[in-house]
Amino acid sequence: MKVVTQAAVFLCILFIAPKGDAQTTTSPDLPQSLSQPLSVAQCIRLAQASLPTQRTQQGRLHAAEAQLTQARTWPNPIYTYTAQDIALQTASGAPLLLQQHTLSFQPLFAYAKQQEASVARANLERTAATLDEERRQISLAVGRAYYDVLLAARLATVEEQAVAAAHELVIGTELRVGRGDAGQLEVTRAHAEELEARRSAELWLRRSELGELALSIALGATMPQRLQLIEDWSGGSLPLPVSVRAFMAQPEGQLESVRPALRAMALRQRPELRQAAAELRQAEEQRQAELRRTIPLADLQVSVAARITAVGTGALVAASAPVSIFDWNQGPRRRALAQIEIARAAQMRSERQVLLDVDSALLDWQRANQALGHRVRPLVQARELALAATRRQFQAGVVSLLDVITAQRDLLAARRLETQSSYESALALLQLAMALAVPVD
Repeated sequence: MKVVTQAAVFLCILFIAPKGDAQTTTSPDLPQSLSQPLSVAQCIRLAQASLPTQRTQQGRLHAAEAQLTQARTWPNPIYTYTAQDIALQTASGAPLLLQQHTLSFQPLFAYAKQQEASVARANLERTAATLDEERRQISLAVGRAYYDVLLAARLATVEEQAVAAAHELVIGTELRVGRGDAGQLEVTRAHAEELEARRSAELWLRRSELGELALSIALGATMPQRLQLIEDWSGGSLPLPVSVRAFMAQPEGQLESVRPALRAMALRQRPELRQAAAELRQAEEQRQAELRRTIPLADLQVSVAARITAVGTGALVAASAPVSIFDWNQGPRRRALAQIEIARAAQMRSERQVLLDVDSALLDWQRANQALGHRVRPLVQARELALAATRRQFQAGVVSLLDVITAQRDLLAARRLETQSSYESALALLQLAMALAVPVD
């Protein structure tokens, strides 16, 4: 049985969402303390509402807004003062200086500034979509960690049941020894089975406690603390559309009846598709900017000067501009065209990934529920009946202790499989909600 490692999950979370205090949030939907029982949706909202997370994302958004502001800003004129000794003297014998005050400016700056603002505007849209995608990834990671903790806690409970059963087996074996129906070797085996069950129960309990500590940090706690999690295996708190809920309520859901609507919903709402579209627009605007720079009209500079000498004051008007003989901005234009092709390919890849996420989550959920209802739970019932019959035969002296241990281990494996199947079903439903990018708040 494979459990997702907590360190691997929260390494991703801590890179995206720094630690913070979730109690600083003012949302009425969030609990005032992490000591209250938490559902999966509340855990997701707490992680997203963490103060450092919000400040980090707001800072990145403000940086993109500042870039747009700068792109819209007019360039400053340039003032130049020159004093030149022209090797002449005044009547009093002082050096005759030629003083010049020059003011230079670019009259055609809007020719390039307008396109630079379009590039910066597309970059702002891309940044906003990127932050939405990061919040979706946070939601997925926190939801997965939530179910990992529930899985470890449930398996710890299963192992505790095995401990109780093993202890009863020890007592029963000792009674048989007293009656002369069993030997000391069987008592030793029963004690060994109890010790093994206790070791396994302590292992899963430790994993559950460690998972709670790590999850509390992801939810914004300033210090690691234990959590109370509501066992929401059915995903009742997840924000799923009514059509999906109706599909889930059917005894045997038909994938084809809901798949097209869910695909269309995901294509409308997934933030990485908005991010890819913004990247494509930014690349196209950048290409237009490079085309405008082919003839550098924006670099035209006009200067107005006043020349002052002892004999009078004169005026000077000058204009300067680069002459496009060798450099026609070939490299940047080709690079911008290549960025457009890259952005188009990324958009195509994102669309295909979104469709794959929706179909995979639907198929996983259906297969997990089919296995849980048609095979796993009947298997648990069969193992329980087999264990009860084996115990009666053991008390009657028909079978050996090894048969009882084998039946007990078979039941334990079946209950583990039931827990794992419930985990896979809940995780598939979480992935479906995240694939549709339905807001949790």
